[in-house]
Amino acid sequence: MDQSPKFDLSRSIPSWRDVDDARRDLARLIEDFVAQSVEAHNTEDPEPVLAVKVTAGTGKTGAALNALAHHAERLLAQGHVLVHTPTLELASRACADFRKIAPGIPSAVVRGRQAADPSRIGHRMCDRHELAARLEGLVPSLTEAMCYAEQEDGTAYEAPCAARCPYLAQKSEGGAKVYFLSHAYLKARPPIDQNHPVVLRIIDEKVWPTLSQTIPISIENFMRAPALGFSHVLRPGLNKARSAILHALQTGAPLAETLADAKIGDQALKNLSKEEAASRVALDIRPWDSDEQAAQKLSVFQLTDFRASRLRQRVFEEIGERLPASSIRLSYCDELERGEARQFIKFHALALVPRDAPVLLLDADIDDEIVERIAPGAQIRQIEVKPKANVIQIADRNLSNSWLLNPEHGPKRQAAILDVVAREVDRAQGGGVLLVATKAVLKALHAKAGQPVGEDVEEGLRQDLCGASARWFGPSTQGVNDFEGYTTIIVVGRLQPRPSAIEDATRCIFGDDETPLVPNGPFMLPERPAWHLMDNDDLIKTSCRTHSDPRACRVLSQMRECQTLQAIARLRLVSPSKPKRVVVLSSLPLPGFPVTQLVPLEAVLRGIEQEADVSGYIRLERALRATRGKSVRGTRLSAAGLAADLPKDFTSVDIARNFRRGRTSHMLLRMAKRIAARNGWPISVLSLRRAGGGKPTPAIVLCSSQDAVPWAKKLWPGLTAK
Repeated sequence: MDQSPKFDLSRSIPSWRDVDDARRDLARLIEDFVAQSVEAHNTEDPEPVLAVKVTAGTGKTGAALNALAHHAERLLAQGHVLVHTPTLELASRACADFRKIAPGIPSAVVRGRQAADPSRIGHRMCDRHELAARLEGLVPSLTEAMCYAEQEDGTAYEAPCAARCPYLAQKSEGGAKVYFLSHAYLKARPPIDQNHPVVLRIIDEKVWPTLSQTIPISIENFMRAPALGFSHVLRPGLNKARSAILHALQTGAPLAETLADAKIGDQALKNLSKEEAASRVALDIRPWDSDEQAAQKLSVFQLTDFRASRLRQRVFEEIGERLPASSIRLSYCDELERGEARQFIKFHALALVPRDAPVLLLDADIDDEIVERIAPGAQIRQIEVKPKANVIQIADRNLSNSWLLNPEHGPKRQAAILDVVAREVDRAQGGGVLLVATKAVLKALHAKAGQPVGEDVEEGLRQDLCGASARWFGPSTQGVNDFEGYTTIIVVGRLQPRPSAIEDATRCIFGDDETPLVPNGPFMLPERPAWHLMDNDDLIKTSCRTHSDPRACRVLSQMRECQTLQAIARLRLVSPSKPKRVVVLSSLPLPGFPVTQLVPLEAVLRGIEQEADVSGYIRLERALRATRGKSVRGTRLSAAGLAADLPKDFTSVDIARNFRRGRTSHMLLRMAKRIAARNGWPISVLSLRRAGGGKPTPAIVLCSSQDAVPWAKKLWPGLTAK
C-alpha cells in the first residue's frame, strides 16, 4: 500500500475571515459552549469536547476568560473550573488577567512542589522538594510518603513541615474555584479540594506533547530476572512471552502471530501484567522518616529492577488488551549510550484528555487527526484570519543547524545573519525586532557578536543581539504576548527533529493503529512535493523533506512547521495598525501562512529583497564587481557585449543571450543604475555606434559623465560613444 503523503490543494488555502467577524464568532462559539457546560451533565457518555483552531492574536484566551467570568457563579455552584496552559508562567498570567475581568470570583494558580513559592522569596512550594523529585514515580503517593499517613497503631502522623506547607495548603482551601494550572496536571491529580468535581476544563495551546511519552528499557532490563516473589507457575510463560516479543520486534515479524506460535494468549499476558505489579518490591518511605533515613532507603533500593518491572507490566498489559490486533506502541532500536551500542525496547504511551467534564481545546495549530486520538469524538471548528504582514521568505536554503554551524564556513554565515539583524533593527526605527532561532544557532550568534553565553544558558541566550530581542523555538515563545507591540520578526532556520523523535511521537499518538510504521532509519528524510501559499492565494510548487508515513508527516508538521508559525504568531499579526514585517530565513513551506515575496537568501543578505529582478540584479552586480581591478570599467548591454566585456560571468554569447531573455535593454539600464547607486559607484549611460552606422548599442561606464566618453574610447576603440 502506498502510504506516501498526499497534498490536498483544497486544504492549503484557508477560508479567511474578517478579523472583526472572526472575533465575534469566536466569542459566541466559546460563550455557547461554556453556557452549555453549566447544564446538567450526562454521566453515561464522555463529556463533550470542542476543539477550536483559531489564528493566534484573534483573542481566544480573552474570549474564554470573558465567557468564564459571565458564567462563573453558576459553574462554581457545581464544582471547579480548570484552565490549563503550557507553563506555570502562562497560568499565572492568565489568572491575573481573569482577576481583572472578574475580581470577585474565587480563583487561584496551582503550583507544584518544585515551583517557586510566591510568598517566600528563594523558597519552593515544598521544603522537601529535592526528596520529592527523587521519589517521583517510585511511590504510589508523594503526600503519603512525605507529608502525612496513618501509623501502624492507626493514629495519623503529620510531618513537621506539613502544617505550614504552601503546597499542601492548596488542597485545604475549601470551596470551588477557577484554577489556572499547567498542562502537566492533565496527567496528575492537582493539589486542590477534591470534595468538588471538575465541571469544565479549558486547555489552551498544543497539548499532545504533554500527553505523549516514550519510555525506553534496555534489552538486559527487559529480560532481567523477575522479583523473588514472582509466581513460579507463571515464570515459564514470562520467559516465553518476553522472548517472543523481543524476537518479533527485532525481526519485524507480526507480534500477534509470534505470540500465537509461542502459545501465549491475551489472558496469559494480562496475568503476567498483574503478577509484575503484585510481586514488585515497593519503596517504603513514610512521613516520619528523616531526610537521612529516606536517602539511605533510596541508596539500597533496586531502582533498575523496579523500573524494569513496571515497564514490563505496561508492555504485557498493552499487548494483552490489543490481541489479536497488533500495536505500534512498541518499537526496537539500537542507540549509543556512553559511547557503547545498546539495544532498547521503547514503549510509546499516550494519555487521553480527561473526560470528567466538558473540554474546550484552543490552539492555532490543531490537527484534526491528532485531536481525534487524544480526545475521541471531539467537534472541531476553524476560525482563521489572514495575517496583516509583509512576509519575506527565502526560497533556496533551509539554514539548518549544520549549515550555520559548519566549522569552516559557519563563522562567515553567522556574521552575515548578524548583518541582516542589524539592518532590520535600523529599519524598524525603534519599533522592536524579535529574533528566533534554535538554541545552538543563537549561542553561536551571541559568540560571534562578542557576547558568549555564560553558565546560565537561557539567561545568556535572551541577551539582545544587535538590538533585537532573542528567543528560541519551543515553550519560550508559546502563548506569550510580550512581543505584540514589535514591528518585525526574523526567523533563522527551523527546528528539525531527528527521524527517531518523529517516529517516537507518531507511535505515541497513533499507537492504536494496526498499520505498521516503517522506520526511516539513519537516512535523510525523503523529499516530497510541497507548496508555498502566496499572499494572492497562488500556490508555488517546491519540495521539502518529510516522512514517508502520512501519520508521521502530521507529527513532523507539528514539531517543525508549527514551531516556526508559533514564533511568528508572537507579533500578533491579525489586526496591527499597519502591516508588520516577517523575515523567514528558511525555505520551509509554512502551511496556511501567506508569503508576500519568495527571494534567494543572497537577496536578503544583501538587503535587496525588494528588487523586482533579484536573480538578474545579483548576477549583473557580481559581473560588474569582477571589473573592480581594472582602470576603466564598463560594459555593453547586448548579449555579445556582455560576453566580451564581462567574460568572467558571461562565458559565452549563448549564456549572455539566456540572461538577456525577458530583460530589455531599458530594464538592464535601470538595473545597472540601481546597482551603482547601492554600491556608491558613479555611472554614465552611453549609446555606441560603429563608424559605418547601424543600430546603436546601449552601454554603461562606471565613471562620471565628464569621463564617460574618454573611458568608452579606451574600452571600445572601434565604436563612437554618445
